[in-house]
Amino acid sequence: MIQIEKIIDEGLMSFYLKKYEIKSLFDTDISSFLEIHKFKKGESISVTDEPVEFFYFQVEGKSKVFKLLKNGKSLLMKFFNPLEIIGEIELIQNITANSNITATSECVMIGIEMKKLKELTENDITFLKFLNKHLVVKLKEFSLSSSINLLYPLENRLASYILATSSRDDSNKKFVDGINTNKLTEMADLLGTSYRHLNRTLKGLQDKGLVKKEKSSIIIINKDELENLAADLYE
Repeated sequence: MIQIEKIIDEGLMSFYLKKYEIKSLFDTDISSFLEIHKFKKGESISVTDEPVEFFYFQVEGKSKVFKLLKNGKSLLMKFFNPLEIIGEIELIQNITANSNITATSECVMIGIEMKKLKELTENDITFLKFLNKHLVVKLKEFSLSSSINLLYPLENRLASYILATSSRDDSNKKFVDGINTNKLTEMADLLGTSYRHLNRTLKGLQDKGLVKKEKSSIIIINKDELENLAADLYE
């Protein structure tokens, strides 16, 4: 069950609409139908095979997209950063969610009900052009993401995952929150590897002085070298 926290703040809404020029994506004025939704870290934004009630513009935070496989495991596809749109495939094909999307940090979304969006944009040429252009880009990105698990060693993928899921204090550019080591099994599934192989690879990163285990977390020690190893694979 997806939990939605609604925020009523006209000033904040105006800020996001102006910052990302969202109104310019439509011929129709949809502003009165938009809502601000907030998702806490770890909360689901989209769940595979469940109805998609809202079309979203992700305006703050980071989320991860992953697929559920037939063997019951999950496979990481990509991380979403602002400005990202969520729900375009479901809008066009009129289907339930085709992937899982979870907030990896606090996320803020500008949302509009799917039914209302379909009604308002059926003949909206500007929005339809934007949607088509965005879909082409996203399909290319997902095609690349699908090949990452085949083309890149686990060391590179793990480095990218650690960087993408570690919280950062932008005021001092330091990483302030590590990855919970109690979830290594889940991480192994997402990266398409075994728990044992993940542990060996993680130890290799520690031996190189890039990360360290501190209590129950993985902490970044050498951000620059970790970024060189990661090569923005999941970004």
